[in-house]
Amino acid sequence: MVGLIGGLALFFGAWQCAQDGDDGPGVSRCIFEQRIGGKSFSYCIEYSGLTTVQNDEVAKLCTSESRGRYETGASCTALSRQGSCSFKKNDVTFTYHYYPEFDATTARSNCEANGGQWLGA
Repeated sequence: MVGLIGGLALFFGAWQCAQDGDDGPGVSRCIFEQRIGGKSFSYCIEYSGLTTVQNDEVAKLCTSESRGRYETGASCTALSRQGSCSFKKNDVTFTYHYYPEFDATTARSNCEANGGQWLGA
């Protein structure tokens, strides 16, 4: 499972890519749906402010290395969301959304320990 640390790697990895100054795709998302020990886990990482170069790199990391599903022009669903954790670096915002199978208290603790801003549900 990618988890918060893997999501941060996707975010900061993309931010380090060459910034070509264009507006990129607007909002995009990487959706993960995995089964561990018979339990299903789903979470969504939403990006805004990526340049086209950054977006291409995040899409590649999401689908090939992390086995997620990448979509542009769409936000993560608010349905059943337990909470969200946001990170911002310059013009790029990365928001990690937690769904019912995650404990909101633990998610918040992990978020804040990694320098994120807890946004609640």
